[in-house]
This record gives sequence, structure tokens and C-alpha cells, in this order.
Amino acid sequence: MSEIRISSYWNGLQAEKDVEKFVSDYWKHHYRSPSYREIMIGMEAKSTSSIFRAVCNLEKKGRIVHRGKILGTAYRQIVPTWVIDAIVAYADAGRVKVK
Repeated sequence: MSEIRISSYWNGLQAEKDVEKFVSDYWKHHYRSPSYREIMIGMEAKSTSSIFRAVCNLEKKGRIVHRGKILGTAYRQIVPTWVIDAIVAYADAGRVKVK
């Protein structure tokens, strides 16, 4: 019975909200993107596939930006939109020259 409850949690909106909060908090403390495995361990999930699904759903909703294989590496960036907004605002203020 608990397996059904866990599965429905990872397919639901609450899991997405929890993943989004975890990623946001991680950025605030570490100034970088967490890996899928770090999210999985932090949220006590059983696999990275449920994390990947939640991340993809959050990206479709515009809540985070998710980019894979940056500069030919397998490293993926999972970035909350507030981080991107802050970078854009900083650049718009003329503090950074964007090419």
C-alpha cells in the first residue's frame, strides 16, 4: 500500500513543489546546481528517474530552466527562474556586459 502512495507522490504536484524548493534552497546555499543524485538523496527518493520527471515538468511550466550537456560534458544545469531573473536584472543595470 505504501508503494502506491509513494508513486502517486512522485507523480503529483507536491513532489514538483518540493523539488523546486530543494533546487532553490540548494542554489542559495551552494551557488550552483544540484545533481539529480544530490536531489534524490536530499529528498530521500528511490531513483533519479522520479527527480528527472519532476524537473522536466517544472521546466515545461517555466518554473526552472534545465540544460544538458554544457560544453560537451554530461553536466546538467538545473536553474530556478529567480536566479536567471537576478542575472538578467544585474546585466540590465549595466554592471555586466553580455556578449
